[in-house]
Amino acid sequence: GGGGIGDPLHREPERVASDVRNGKVSNTAARDVYGVALTDDGHADLAATKQLRHRLRYERAGLSPEATTRGAKA
Repeated sequence: GGGGIGDPLHREPERVASDVRNGKVSNTAARDVYGVALTDDGHADLAATKQLRHRLRYERAGLSPEATTRGAKA
């Protein structure tokens, strides 16, 4: 497959899960590239995906969510 358009963190989680189930995307890519956490039965775990994507956005910007939160309190 080729690269898509736009930020992979904006891809619909259930579409990523479907790609994993159909062998188009690995579990690792779903987690590390698309920020999608999967349940044991191969569906998107929406609550875990939200947390994962939040963390990945900060990491990709070279930040940490904890440091940003601490800075906001000061």
